Amino acid sequence: MSTPLTDSSAAAASPASSPTSRIPVLDLIKTVAMLGVIGLHSFNGPAYYCMSFAIPVFFMMTGYLQITRPRPVRYCAIKIYKIARYLLLVGICYTIAKYVISGEVAPIDIVKNIYLGVFQHNNLGLVWFLAALALVYVAMPLLSCLYGRHRRFFIALTIGLLVWQAVSFARELVAGVPLESHTPQFLRLWHWFGYACLGALLREARLQHLLRHLWLLLIPAIVATAMLGLRYSWLAECFYGSLPVVIYSTAIFVLLLRVPIKPSRLIAAIPPLFVPVYTIHWYVVDALRPFFCGFPLFVATTIVSVGLAWLVTRPPLLRRLLTI
Repeated sequence: MSTPLTDSSAAAASPASSPTSRIPVLDLIKTVAMLGVIGLHSFNGPAYYCMSFAIPVFFMMTGYLQITRPRPVRYCAIKIYKIARYLLLVGICYTIAKYVISGEVAPIDIVKNIYLGVFQHNNLGLVWFLAALALVYVAMPLLSCLYGRHRRFFIALTIGLLVWQAVSFARELVAGVPLESHTPQFLRLWHWFGYACLGALLREARLQHLLRHLWLLLIPAIVATAMLGLRYSWLAECFYGSLPVVIYSTAIFVLLLRVPIKPSRLIAAIPPLFVPVYTIHWYVVDALRPFFCGFPLFVATTIVSVGLAWLVTRPPLLRRLLTI
């Protein structure tokens, strides 16, 4: 049995939206995911690996919100267009910045820099996430159709993707090297589709009820992730398919869904800033790292990134261009 859902993404696109037009618990989940991403690039050691839930939780929320509604091709095409437009804008800004610093640039460099960023070969590397999100929207009409009309097949697909994640990670542990690092991160679709499909299934009240005690495994799963990270010293992205990360990402998601939160302007104001904050925060971390480390760096980066994103999105034109 599913719970009713309004289109939070549509509400986010409108600057006139009131707090009551949004879904507070989804805004909370998106805010937690945003803070997790900032923590992922601010912390070192065990705390760094503990932030591995951030990207999985975001894709789970995307599936929870988007796959569970009929999504026609036109809707998904508009989403992909907005992502491409945002990538172009970021590419232009990055190329201009390079020109100011080095004094050498050509128009073709805009496309080149975006391409290198998607493949994480330059300082624009965080845009891989937007490319992965675009690929999820490419498959969204099919995923939505399977969820609505062929639920058993959809469940089997989700289980298959999660099993493939587990098998792939087991192979990495046996080999002692992160084998999936040979695949560009935005193309690791077994992760992004798997978490999105899992998020869609979590709309089912029966599954939420079944997983209501999953929080008991939260701390052990976090500790296991930190120990694996310290043991192998891989990047956190290499653990997205591990069982501990799947467990505690799901536990966090289910726990947040049950938070009795009331609508507020603060909670409603943060999520629309997610993509600008995501884009800005990496450079803020680099700028602040000589002065802070650990938790102070996380706090300072959060304040500066959210503040800059808020300022950038004040002009209506920029708000529209920066909305995905």
